[in-house]
Amino acid sequence: SALGMFPRYKDALMERGRGYMDRGRYDEATVLFKTVLRMDREYPSLSDWLVRASAHRERKNAAAEEAAQGLGSQETEYCMAWRQTGDCDAAGPREPSADRGCRSPVDRGLSGFCECRGGLGLAGESG
Repeated sequence: SALGMFPRYKDALMERGRGYMDRGRYDEATVLFKTVLRMDREYPSLSDWLVRASAHRERKNAAAEEAAQGLGSQETEYCMAWRQTGDCDAAGPREPSADRGCRSPVDRGLSGFCECRGGLGLAGESG
């Protein structure tokens, strides 16, 4: 490859960075764009690509964080989330992988509690 023979070949670095962008590999693209920046601060449209890569990376990280929490989008004025517990007891061991959002129905027979704004409380009827 051109980069194997000429590791400081700016056009090839930029092309690889754009390819990473197309595949959603924004961290790797950012590294390549910053490498070109260190070699040539005036490279055409480099700043645009750096901004794009950074913005996509931030959005991707924010989406991953939101997906990890996953419940925040279903919060209501009073409810934050349904917190699943085990042993058929609201005070039983927590089962966080089974937590649900406020707008999701809770099946009969599950144990847990509604985490309400301002503390714990009774969940309203779903329906």
